[in-house]
Amino acid sequence: GRGLVSFRSGWDADATFVLFDGSQRSPSGQGHAHASGGHFSLSALGEYFAIDTGRYNIEQNCHNVTLVDGKSGRSTEGEWCGTHYHGSLIDYRPGKFCDAAAVDSSHQHNCFWARRWVGLVKGSGMPAYAWTVDDINKNNDWGEFWWQLHSSPENTIAIDGSRATIKGWKNGNQLDVHFVLPHPASYIKPHALVLEQDEATNSSYKYVSEPHARIAEFVRPAAMVHGSVWVRPRLLAKVAGYNGRFMALMLPRRKGVAPARVETLPALDNSLAVRIMKAGFEDTVIFSYEHNLLEANGVRGRGQWCVVRRAAGNRRVIAWELGHGTSLRVDGRRLV
Repeated sequence: GRGLVSFRSGWDADATFVLFDGSQRSPSGQGHAHASGGHFSLSALGEYFAIDTGRYNIEQNCHNVTLVDGKSGRSTEGEWCGTHYHGSLIDYRPGKFCDAAAVDSSHQHNCFWARRWVGLVKGSGMPAYAWTVDDINKNNDWGEFWWQLHSSPENTIAIDGSRATIKGWKNGNQLDVHFVLPHPASYIKPHALVLEQDEATNSSYKYVSEPHARIAEFVRPAAMVHGSVWVRPRLLAKVAGYNGRFMALMLPRRKGVAPARVETLPALDNSLAVRIMKAGFEDTVIFSYEHNLLEANGVRGRGQWCVVRRAAGNRRVIAWELGHGTSLRVDGRRLV
């Protein structure tokens, strides 16, 4: 009834875990009324990278969702009160190689429509990683769409061009965040991306004020993740365009290990494609919005999305997953 989905790559201490929130409202128990439709939490390699911010963090600007023009779709005006507009879990598909789910958060975004997909890519060869795909139509016109990641209070964020890296405070392991935008020729004015970071606080500021003073109540700032997280670093990816259509990749890596090479691939209109190269492996991720045509990097399929892992040298297919599809070919070989 709440529309909660959890994914994990395993049960060991270094596994990647993702919680995805549909933010559904149930008449039988309305205990949680945050604007958290499409929110995700993510931990990997023993680090808590994308957090749930807890009590008094009600609005969209306190969750790991995308903001339209940098604002919450429904404002609580600083009060401690619920956001009664609901979200809906519209898809859930566990898979051997990639789990996926989707949420419709249009009511909470207060726009024409807002949908988000999330996936967890598992398998051997590299630490399990997550992706999100957004599809937000503000009002059939230009807008700025702020993808957010609220991180644990003692984690740090570094920005290098179009990539951001979050460093965990526990062991120094890292999360690299990359973004895939539509091809520049897809629209009369191409999408643009700017990465920034700031410090976020609670949205119930009229009810609970002076958030910085409350840090002293905890043995250390990172301990806030077990309750209300009053102050935390936030990564912002500001995507400007005629719609909020883009993909985010979140790639965990151990301290001292080189980051993966990530390359946006040419793809059909209304689709996104990316190649991830790391440690002798090559992943191709493709997502289509309406037409279910998946074409990039030697992959041809019919479906909403796919993930294909190949050996970097001989391009042998090691693993693959097809979401809501009927056919998939890789380098001419039919897989399904």
